[in-house]
Amino acid sequence: SLAFLGRIAGSVLPGSKVTAFNPEVFESGQVTVGFDFEMPALTPDALDRVGIVLGDPAGGIASRLPSDVHLYNEHRGSPVVLPGKMTQRVKLRIKTEKRDIIHAPGAVDIDNTIGHFSMRSDKNAGWITVDREFSVFVTVVEAAAWPDIRALLLEDADTGGKTILLK
Repeated sequence: SLAFLGRIAGSVLPGSKVTAFNPEVFESGQVTVGFDFEMPALTPDALDRVGIVLGDPAGGIASRLPSDVHLYNEHRGSPVVLPGKMTQRVKLRIKTEKRDIIHAPGAVDIDNTIGHFSMRSDKNAGWITVDREFSVFVTVVEAAAWPDIRALLLEDADTGGKTILLK
């Protein structure tokens, strides 16, 4: 429903509102939906810059982690038990209008025994596209594999990889 998609869009871009949507895949193990949205007016700072910081999608991987997963822990003595294998992809195409792109997320690719994280951004003709994909291939992450899942989670949580700065 439009309200459900609005919650997801609002979690990725706070204050945004879904105006139209197109379900592409709607199955129990996979949902793919394209949608148009409107963002609230952005307030420039003293240097006339506006920032867009992407949030975590509601119902995404970060929200499905057990409560005892803490990224500040470099080591872990117990396994991480996940609800299932998971993939989330957030691809945003935002019109920059007459503003220059000062910062866009850089390209990242991490592949390890636990999963995959990739990020790309593309600037083209007054638009910026940010494409972030995160997959976890296992349901139980043994303590010895904590550094692998932690690397993926840290990259997904990195604010620099979620920030677009326009001037």
